[in-house]
Amino acid sequence: LLAAPYWQSGRVTEAVQELETSAALTDHPVLIGWLAHAKALTGRTREAEAIVAGMLQQDGYRQHYALAIAYFGLGRIDEAFEALDVACLDRDPLLTHVAVDPRFDELRGDPRFAELLQRMGLSTSPTPSGAGSASRRG
Repeated sequence: LLAAPYWQSGRVTEAVQELETSAALTDHPVLIGWLAHAKALTGRTREAEAIVAGMLQQDGYRQHYALAIAYFGLGRIDEAFEALDVACLDRDPLLTHVAVDPRFDELRGDPRFAELLQRMGLSTSPTPSGAGSASRRG
């Protein structure tokens, strides 16, 4: 979690270091996907592609939300949406983060993003003035 504020405040090197340190301690799929995303965006594309290849080689349940994060970092937008579609079909509870996850900000203008949110039952329109404003600040 420490990588997120580092990344958002422009401390990209520290964010990647934090993700690498965390990845050495756990193989949580979202962390691994985020690490691939961060490495791709910092020009370490080969390392990011190797991480994705490792994610795809794992047996058993595949965490498609994490895979979408990695694909988006690599600029593989169609594959990112395919992974998000599978996560939706799997009813992945982490997928609800897509509505607010800043890593997906650039996808918000894509019609497929609005369709995904609609399938999930999440609104794509702003909340009427005053309604729910406390929860948005939280």
